[in-house]
Amino acid sequence: AWRVPASGFPGQGAFGLALRVHQALVAGAPSAWVYWQMTDGNAVAEQTLTDDTLQANSPKYVALKHFSRYIRPGSRRAPVTVAGSSDVIASAYVNATNGSLTWVILNGTASPQSITIAIPGTAATSYDLVRSSDGSLWQTATLQPSAAQLAFTLAGYGVATVSGSTGTVDLIFADGFE
Repeated sequence: AWRVPASGFPGQGAFGLALRVHQALVAGAPSAWVYWQMTDGNAVAEQTLTDDTLQANSPKYVALKHFSRYIRPGSRRAPVTVAGSSDVIASAYVNATNGSLTWVILNGTASPQSITIAIPGTAATSYDLVRSSDGSLWQTATLQPSAAQLAFTLAGYGVATVSGSTGTVDLIFADGFE
């Protein structure tokens, strides 16, 4: 399920997996993150991402895809600041090879949150937005920048990935952060 337990903070299930991937990428600074077991021939369980029935529609598989679909080899974590709710956490990644800039945002509260992203440097004409939450997996949309910002709403215990092209790799890493 997306939320486990269904009441209280969902530290297990798909949202919990997304939270652990985020923490590993931000706090651990790894060069890769790999889930141990895709499937084992049984229903989705604690150690597996999906099964023969759910396949790409498994909530845990979808949670991992928020990171693995857009954060490609060669990406480097970029600085990101979250203002407003302390329950919203985010990470950003830049890939100089393909010119992509990707943010992954998690809402750690049951209430929907308004999200605004300030776009550094030269903005793309549009950005891909993918949101997942309990009962609503991998919902895609397109965001148009306005005044060098992107805005959307993220459901409670939801995960969003925003990705677009940028020519601002030097600007993003001007402070020496890598």
